[in-house]
Amino acid sequence: MKKIFLPLLSLALLSAACTNDETPLNQDEKGNALQPLSIQAAVLAPQSVLPETRAIVYGTEFPINAEIGVHVALGAATDADGNKGAPGTPYSDSYFTNQMFKFNGSVWTPNADYNLSSDKGTVYAYYPFDADARFNTPGIATIPVFIQPSGDITVKNGSSATDNVNSNDAIITPAANEKDFMYYAPGASRAVVSNRQHSAVLTMQHALAQISFRVIKASNYPGAGNFTGYDIYDTNNATDLIIVSANSSVMSIVDGTLTIDTPVAGNITRNIIGYQLGTNLAQATIVSNLVFPVSSIAPEELSVRLHIDAADYTATLPVTVGASDTWTAGKNYLYSVTLNGTGIEVTSVSIADWENVD
Repeated sequence: MKKIFLPLLSLALLSAACTNDETPLNQDEKGNALQPLSIQAAVLAPQSVLPETRAIVYGTEFPINAEIGVHVALGAATDADGNKGAPGTPYSDSYFTNQMFKFNGSVWTPNADYNLSSDKGTVYAYYPFDADARFNTPGIATIPVFIQPSGDITVKNGSSATDNVNSNDAIITPAANEKDFMYYAPGASRAVVSNRQHSAVLTMQHALAQISFRVIKASNYPGAGNFTGYDIYDTNNATDLIIVSANSSVMSIVDGTLTIDTPVAGNITRNIIGYQLGTNLAQATIVSNLVFPVSSIAPEELSVRLHIDAADYTATLPVTVGASDTWTAGKNYLYSVTLNGTGIEVTSVSIADWENVD
């Protein structure tokens, strides 16, 4: 059997579309030529990214060596009959139901050839790749999902910084062990592939929310401003909004829906290494963490405790109806904090799709 292996296409911007040109086929003995599946993946977000990113994915481009999981289900929703592209029906018994594609900075390459026949297949995808995920049972189309309740953030300033830089040239620093869960979020319809259209453009969407703090010291603050950590928690333990762990929680690869099983409330804690506060808000390093989305936040329900110069400073997180009264998947909630001679003040909160804008 002769195979045609076309080069993988380079990463496309979100506006890119699949070509409708048909590929000439070399028929095998069954009259059914196989073609390798080609993937292009980008993130639904409006800014660029540095290739060294290892934790939370920022911007429209994945970091080098990122791995996504791709599942092709048999059929298409527009077919008159067949499986309608339901994720529980594998495309072929001959191939994996969970295919890993790895990014080298320009193209996505599968860890094994995934060849498409003349049968139509519907594409599903998620990030990060989970080698144990299988989607060959009807109704099963999820992967395990979790957040990192605690972790260390190492701040690197100046020319040695290898963290993300936002549109205002501020460094964004998460903990190294965080996992940014994403799913393929199609527009009008999901990608359909076959040996005549064997490339797919995938737009990935974040399933978790992100919380960020930008902290400065005022001119009347007498200390050095050594920022060594923070805790986010339910004020007076009155609510259970901060979910830190859950058993068997999953994310749908179809639409990113999170199912939180047996949630456990608690604090989200970050230790910070190498961060001395400055006085310029626009250039302050932004420290971040991921959280499960929260559908409703009332005033004074959530608080933050900052550890600065061996002292604790506490403030409730401000709530604006219609803006910061939820933590929505795919949104980054950036809280700006000023440390003065008497305590801390949360001066503003801005919300964006993984982009920090005052």
